[in-house]
Amino acid sequence: MIRNRCPEWRRWIVGLEVAGLAWPARRGHWDRYLSPFTEHEAYLTVKEVHDAELEYEQTARFQQAMEALKHRGSVSIGHGRRRTFTKEKDVISHFQGISDLLRSMAEHGYDLEKAGPISLAIGRDGTLIKEKHGHHRLAAAQLLGLDSVPFAVMTVHTRWLLSHFEVFKAHPDALRDALE
Repeated sequence: MIRNRCPEWRRWIVGLEVAGLAWPARRGHWDRYLSPFTEHEAYLTVKEVHDAELEYEQTARFQQAMEALKHRGSVSIGHGRRRTFTKEKDVISHFQGISDLLRSMAEHGYDLEKAGPISLAIGRDGTLIKEKHGHHRLAAAQLLGLDSVPFAVMTVHTRWLLSHFEVFKAHPDALRDALE
């Protein structure tokens, strides 16, 4: 189903349902200026805890966060929508959570029931792009060498969608099969 706001539906797509999957479609340049996931703050933090064999207290990021908290009274951790901590116990809890995540995934694999799927978007050229939530989980899965993780496509670029629309319309199961 395409919902349109004007006769020029290609310019105003706000959603599409193909093979029973409904997505918001976004136009614009949101998919062009991205850095590699391995440069993302969450990935670097998880990697540091992983490399320290889960002893997060030994990591430079934890020590820097504690120093900043001591000198400024608060510390911002993260990328983009950063989280600001004003209490030592909250910083410790944040890093302990990363350590616990790595330990749990190493022992049990990716727990879809507990964590839910990783949110992805599809860019104009078909590139899979990590979206808002699940950066720590994806980083842990990569660092632990998991073969796959469950994901959900949350957004698609209108250009990619339009370039594949006829295929999906003619063979709606093709998209579902490709994503499974």
